Amino acid sequence: MSQPAAARRAFTLVELLVASAIMVMIVLVVVKVAVDTMTAYDRVVADLSAQSEARAVLDNLERDMNTAVIRPDGRCWMEIIAPGAPGAPTGFANGVPNVPPDLQPILMFFASPADRPKFVPGSTTIPREPIRGDLCAVAYRMGLRSPFDMPGQLIQQVYCIQRTLIDPQSTFQEALPHLTVPTVALSAVVTGVPSTYWHGTPRRYPSYNSPSAGWVTGNLMDGTANGGWTMDESNFCAQNTVALNVTLWCASSETKAQDFARVGARPAGANVANGLPPDALRPVTLYPKSTETTYRAGNSGTTYGQQHAYWGLMPSGHTTSASTSTSQADKYIYRARVYADRIQLDARTAPLPYALRQVEFSVTVLTPEGARELRALQAATGSATFAETNQSTFRRIVAQHGRPYSRRVLVLGNGG
Repeated sequence: MSQPAAARRAFTLVELLVASAIMVMIVLVVVKVAVDTMTAYDRVVADLSAQSEARAVLDNLERDMNTAVIRPDGRCWMEIIAPGAPGAPTGFANGVPNVPPDLQPILMFFASPADRPKFVPGSTTIPREPIRGDLCAVAYRMGLRSPFDMPGQLIQQVYCIQRTLIDPQSTFQEALPHLTVPTVALSAVVTGVPSTYWHGTPRRYPSYNSPSAGWVTGNLMDGTANGGWTMDESNFCAQNTVALNVTLWCASSETKAQDFARVGARPAGANVANGLPPDALRPVTLYPKSTETTYRAGNSGTTYGQQHAYWGLMPSGHTTSASTSTSQADKYIYRARVYADRIQLDARTAPLPYALRQVEFSVTVLTPEGARELRALQAATGSATFAETNQSTFRRIVAQHGRPYSRRVLVLGNGG
C-alpha cells in the first residue's frame, strides 16, 4: 500500500539537520566576511585620519623649510631646543608629559611662507592694514591643546603640534633685531639667537581672534600653564601627534683629510675610513643623554634605532654627554644653533663646520582609537596633564595605535 502524497512531500529529520548545518555555516561565513570588512574599513579610516594629521604637519614644515632664510652674516637663524632635556634652558617651555625630550623639539627659525599674514588689525575706522615684507618668525612646538574644546573641559586636551607665524612687520621690528653677530665663542652664546625673541620678554602680536582689540602684548612662549601665545588655538596645526623627530642633513666645509683628522675613522664597513668628502651629506641628530630604555628599548645601544641607522655616516666611539670635547658624535642633547656654515651643539667648545642642506622630519600620529583611549584615561581622573598615564601605558598605546610618517625637506635658502 503506497504512502499518502502529503507524507511523501515531508522532510526527514536527517534532511532538516543537514539543511540547518548548511544554513549555520553560510550565516557564519557571511558574519565573518562582514566583520572582516568592517574591521578593514575601520583600519583604513583610522589610517586615513592619522595620515591627514601627519600631512598637515609635514606639509607646513616642508613649505616653511623650503623658504627658510639662513643668511651668511654670522648670525644664528635657526635654533632647536628639547624642553625637559638635561641642560635645556629652564622656564623656557614645559615639556609634554610622557614624551621624551628628543621627540618634542621646539623649532624656531625665519621663513617666507605663502600663508603668512597679509594684514594686521587696524583701528575701528580701518578694520585692517596691509603688511609689507615677507619674512616671518616661525615656531613649532608640541603641546596639549584642541581647537574644538570649551574652556575648562579637561577631556579635550590632546597631544598636538602648534605652528606659530609672526607677521612680517613684527618680525622686522622686534624679532630680527635680536639676531646679533656673536663676539664670543659660539659655545658661550646665550642671547642674540631666535629663542631670545620667543622667550623672556612680552612681545606684541595681532589679535586675530578679536580684531577689534588690535595689537596685544604678551608672552609668546614660556613655561606657564597656558604656554604663552604659541599655544593659542589660532596656532593649532594637527592633533594626536605624539612624537616629532628632526634630523639635520649637512654638507661640510672640510676636505676629506680634514674630516678624518677631526673625527677619526668611522665604523668598520662604512667605506669612509679616510673621511667623508665635503659634498657627502651627514646627519646631525637630537639624541638624549640616557639610553631611553624606559621609552624605546630599540635605542638602548648602537645596534638598533636611529643612531644605528646613520652609524656609518657619524663619528664613532663618542659619548652623548654635553662635554666640551671637540671630538664628539654629531648628535646633541638639548640645543642646536644653526648658522650659515656652522652648527653649534649644546655647550661644546667647537661648532661643527657644517652647512644645513636638508631636514628630515618624522612624526608619529595616534589613530582615533588610540586618542579615545588616552581621553578615557584622562576623563577617569579629570586631569589635563595625563599624569594618570604612566610611561608603560603610554608606550603601549603609541605602539598599538601610533602611525609613523617621514619626509625629507630641502633647505633652499641657506647661503652658507
